[in-house]
Amino acid sequence: MSKERKMYKVAIYARLSKDDGSDNESESIISQKAMVVDYVKQRGWHVVEIYVDDGYSGTNFNRPAFQRMLEDIKAEKIDCLVYHCGTYTRYGTQSCTSHKIEARDLINAVLADINRYAILALQDENAVKQLQKRLNTMEKSEEKAYTREKNKLTKRLNELDRLFSALYEDKVMERVLERNYSLMADKYTNEQATIESRLQDIEGELQTVGNNRQGITDFLSLMTNYKGISELTSTIVNTLIDKIVISESKANDSGELEQEVRIYYKFVGSIHELQVIPTSRYCVLPEKECIVCGKLFIPGSSVARFCSEGCKGQR
Repeated sequence: MSKERKMYKVAIYARLSKDDGSDNESESIISQKAMVVDYVKQRGWHVVEIYVDDGYSGTNFNRPAFQRMLEDIKAEKIDCLVYHCGTYTRYGTQSCTSHKIEARDLINAVLADINRYAILALQDENAVKQLQKRLNTMEKSEEKAYTREKNKLTKRLNELDRLFSALYEDKVMERVLERNYSLMADKYTNEQATIESRLQDIEGELQTVGNNRQGITDFLSLMTNYKGISELTSTIVNTLIDKIVISESKANDSGELEQEVRIYYKFVGSIHELQVIPTSRYCVLPEKECIVCGKLFIPGSSVARFCSEGCKGQR
């Protein structure tokens, strides 16, 4: 099978949370753009536009540049989206993985999934009941897990209170050096702050789980409005979806690359994972002049310098 050769029309997207931003374009955004532009240029792709949301939360899609980018994807002004993952860049594979995906692959997967649930909600009463049962089971399991974690952290918080009291008593009775007291006090204080922050998150998750029980019915009712859609608009995305999580590509049992995509719908969260087969595309790089014979040739990579193995051997 011949490889499809195509020059990508690339959109670059960069974002920084409002908690870390400033009135001016932040240094992080500038760094993100520089790294991604360099990545695109090395591959000979064409940058159509750079979309920047500096000072916007990543917890939802209500970001002006992101919405404008969706409209441009729909209008086929761009066919490849390149974004910057700060975690992967800073910590590499220890904390994250490379998880790029072609814009059209993602849009097609989301459209297919929305249509699937729209058809199910309209036509298959038994499947709807099974889905409701499965989501209820998932939520009960999540609720139990959060409750267990909450109880464990609360117990540890009480232990830290007792340890702090004992440490302070040792300091007053001069059974511990001031330096050691300060070290242990800082350690306990930091752990307490971490636990209290996590407990707040858990309370929010437990509240969400409780709200989602009614959300299952609301979700299925809402999906009936979207049967047969062929375009993914910003309105549809904002109405139905909270977030999308993209994993790295991995080979399946037959050796074919697959990529897991999880869509977190409003009201119900993630129902299941999608397995997307990435489109194999190869860009056409501009012609180069062979450094040995001077002949113009189409390079196979951005670093190629020779038109043939013969010229390479003469170097």
